Amino acid sequence: MLILFAAALPVLASGSGAPPQSVTLPTPRVEYRVNEASASRSPWIDGNGWQMLRAPGSTYFYDVGSDASASALACAEAFAYGAKAVVNAAGAAADSFHRMITFLEKLPAAGETGLANIGVIDDRSQESGELMNLLTRRNLLYRVVQAPDAGLDLNV
Repeated sequence: MLILFAAALPVLASGSGAPPQSVTLPTPRVEYRVNEASASRSPWIDGNGWQMLRAPGSTYFYDVGSDASASALACAEAFAYGAKAVVNAAGAAADSFHRMITFLEKLPAAGETGLANIGVIDDRSQESGELMNLLTRRNLLYRVVQAPDAGLDLNV
């Protein structure tokens, strides 16, 4: 059963299984990796924003189980990227989902196009996907374009 809160908001699925033709995504999370030596102490962010920017018309599916923080993160991520998403959550995770939706409903509507100063010409290769993943991880503002855009500072 799907409960639709608003057109731009993620929906909650009660039950298991991804909707037909949806893209299953891993739950967004932050990995601190305090037990590993690294060049920096910056946490590693596992997010899916680049996939949503790459295929904006797709429906995305998160299966978070009963993880309350994962439910809220998945909801916020889908909302931030304007993606159509279904979150499968149970128990405390469903409560967390509803609290996040209540918060998101209070935010003003975003514009049609997001801010960007980098254009990425996506050739659908793994390398392009990884480039978008790294740009997203660093919060660099980019847009997927079909050809170089003179209105952007950089086209890759």
